[in-house]
Amino acid sequence: MSTTQPIATFSGLASGVQWQDLVDQIIQVDSAPITALDQQIATIQAKTNAWGNLKSDLQALNTAAAGLSAGDAFDTYTTSLSGLGTGETSPFTATAGDGAASGTYSIETVSLASREKLAGMGSTASP
Repeated sequence: MSTTQPIATFSGLASGVQWQDLVDQIIQVDSAPITALDQQIATIQAKTNAWGNLKSDLQALNTAAAGLSAGDAFDTYTTSLSGLGTGETSPFTATAGDGAASGTYSIETVSLASREKLAGMGSTASP
């Protein structure tokens, strides 16, 4: 493997010019348009990302609005029962179907169920 040695080197000592600084400045001036273009590209990419995020958000909003426009979201019925004491559970439940009409309904208890112990459930023999 051979390495190439420079034929001559110059330093600023003989001529008073700092060649390395001069070359660095020339490279910096030449790369200024590239740096400006890189900054413009970054700005355009940031704007493109922002527009993409806005598009996604608008699509999500459109999907949510479609659910509202169908009207199904407003078909909600609630039931309540008055006259229960604290801690008492409701003696019935109510469910509203799709065709239920809104309004106020009354429920009347005709009779209460009671617990009865059936006599003679075991086998007994009589003499």
